[in-house]
Amino acid sequence: MERTSQSAQLAKASGGSVNITNDLWHFFYECLKDDLDRVAIISHHQFPNHLAWLVSDGLTDHKPPCLSWTYRQLLSAVDQVVHAFQAHDVPSNTGLLTFIWNSVECHIFFLAAIKLRIHYVPLDPRLLTNTTELDSVLKAVNPGAVIVINEEAARQFDDSSQPTRPNCKAKIILNASTTRPLSSDWSSLSTLTQKARSIPSKPLPPPPSSPSAITTILFTSGTTNRPKGTPHTIENCITESEAHDFRHIHPTSRILLHSPNFRAIFYAWTVCAWRRAACLILAGPTLHPLTSLEVIRAHRATNLTLVPAVWSAIASYPRFEELCPPPAQLEHVGFGGDVVTPALLAKAKARLGATRVVSGLGMTECTGFVGWEGGGVEGEVPTFLGFAGVGRPGRGVKVKICEADGREVLRRGEIGELHLGGQGVIQGYLEGRFEENFYEDEEGRWFKTGDRAVMDEDYVLYVLGRFKDIIKRSGYAISPIVVEGHLDSQPGIKAQVVGMEHKVLGAVPVAVIQRLSVDAPSDAALMELIVNKLGHESSLEYVVSLQELGFEEFPKNDQGKILKSELQRRLRLIHENITK
Repeated sequence: MERTSQSAQLAKASGGSVNITNDLWHFFYECLKDDLDRVAIISHHQFPNHLAWLVSDGLTDHKPPCLSWTYRQLLSAVDQVVHAFQAHDVPSNTGLLTFIWNSVECHIFFLAAIKLRIHYVPLDPRLLTNTTELDSVLKAVNPGAVIVINEEAARQFDDSSQPTRPNCKAKIILNASTTRPLSSDWSSLSTLTQKARSIPSKPLPPPPSSPSAITTILFTSGTTNRPKGTPHTIENCITESEAHDFRHIHPTSRILLHSPNFRAIFYAWTVCAWRRAACLILAGPTLHPLTSLEVIRAHRATNLTLVPAVWSAIASYPRFEELCPPPAQLEHVGFGGDVVTPALLAKAKARLGATRVVSGLGMTECTGFVGWEGGGVEGEVPTFLGFAGVGRPGRGVKVKICEADGREVLRRGEIGELHLGGQGVIQGYLEGRFEENFYEDEEGRWFKTGDRAVMDEDYVLYVLGRFKDIIKRSGYAISPIVVEGHLDSQPGIKAQVVGMEHKVLGAVPVAVIQRLSVDAPSDAALMELIVNKLGHESSLEYVVSLQELGFEEFPKNDQGKILKSELQRRLRLIHENITK
C-alpha cells in the first residue's frame, strides 16, 4: 500500500495500481486456460442434466446430486450461446438484459456478453411488475437481447410503455412452456441455439480500443428513488478481480453465492473466482437461511460473504447447531453492506468455526476492495469507538477522509466523509444523474460515498454509518448505530434506531424493537440504559415495538438489509399521537 508521508498525517492512502488490458475475454481466458477441468460452478437447486445439450463434450457417467460443471463445460455452453446471438445479429455495444434468479444461466450470459463485447445488465425479475422503474431502466440502456424466466415475465416486458428497440434481436424465455406456442418474437434458449447450428460461425468482434469500454451495467436498489445505472468498464472489472487476495480466494476455494445476481457483491465474487479458477456455489434461486446452511455443509464451502441482517437470520435459525459446518471448513467469512461491530465478528467466528471472519468495504460505484491483505487480520480486529476496522485499500483503490460536503482532506483520527478513488471508480451514473457525487482533481476521479468514516494512524479505515442517518438533536449528532449496539447487547432484543422530526429539537431518536423472549428488558429499562451509557444528549424519545408498526419482522431488501425508510414511514403515521 502506498502511504502519505508521516509528517503530513493526512487521512489518505492508495493500494497502488492495476495492470489493465482492453481485452476482457482474453484476460479471463488466460486466468482459466490451465484449469479448465476444475469445477467452475455448482448449482444446488438445478438438476444434474440441466442444459446438458449446451455442453458439447457431454456430462460424465458420474451423476452428482445437482448441476456441477467444470470450466471446460461452462465455456462450451458459452460458445453455443455466443454463436446463437451472432446468428441472430445481436449488435456489439448493446445490452444483454437478464430478468432471472440465481442459476448457472447467470454465468453463461455474463461470459457470453464479455466475449461478444456487449453490456451485461442483470436486473431484478420483480422489476417487471414495476412499470415506472422498468421504463426508467429501458430508457437508460439499449437492449440487444432480453432473457426472462417464463411467459408471464415476457408479457410483463412487452407491456412496458417503452417500445421494443430495433437493436433487440433476441428475446429468450428460459422456462418456456412445451405445450403452448410462444409469441412470434420470443423463443426458448434451446430453440435459439438449435436454429443457429445451421448458420456458419462468425468471427468475434475485435476488442475495444480502450479499457474504458463498458462491460457491465448494474442498477442500485430503488428503495429511496428510481434505480441508478452504474456502468462498469473493462478497467473497473479487472480492478474488481484484484480483490481475490483480500477475499482469500485460491484455486481450491469453494465460494457460496447467495446474494442476488443483480447486486454488486455477486458480480464481485464471480470475477474474483474467475481470476483464480475457483468454484462458485449457488445456494438457490433466492436467499434463504436454511438453504445457505445446508449448502455450506453439503458442498464444503470455504468462502462466503454476509451482511449483518442475513447473519442474524442464519444464526437464529432453529437448526443452526445441527447444520453448522465442521470447525475450520470455512476459511474466510467476509462481512459488508452495513456497519459491523467487533462483537458481531467474534460471535460469527465462534459459531461458524471459521478461520477468518473480517469486515470489508466494496461499493457498486467503486470496484476494488478495502480489506485485509491475505484475507485476515493478525491478532484482534482494530476498533474505533466500538466499530470494527474494514481494512486498507486494495490494488487500484484510493481512499481519503474529507470534511463533510467538501474536499479538504482531514487528518488521521478525524471523522469526515469517505471519498473513494482509483481505477475502480465509475465515470458516473447513466443519464448523468447525481453528477455532484463525482469529481476530479490532480489525483484522478473520486466518488463521494456519503459515509461517515475515519482513518487511524496505521491507515486502517473505519466506517461509522451514513451521514444521512445521523440524528441532529439541537445540533448534537447522534449515531443510530452506536445506540443500536447498546440496545442489541441486551438479552432478547433486536433494535433499529431512526430519527423523527421534532418541532423544537429538530430531530429525536426513536427505537423500534423486536422482543425475542419474554424476559427481554422493558421499554423504560432500555431508555434508562441509553442515558446511562451515552448520556442525556442521546436519550431515546420513546420505544415502539415492531408489532405496533404492523410488522412481525424487520422489513428488508433482497440482500437482507433492514429498510429504515419503511420503519420511518410507518412511524410517521403514529408519531404525532405518541409524542402528544
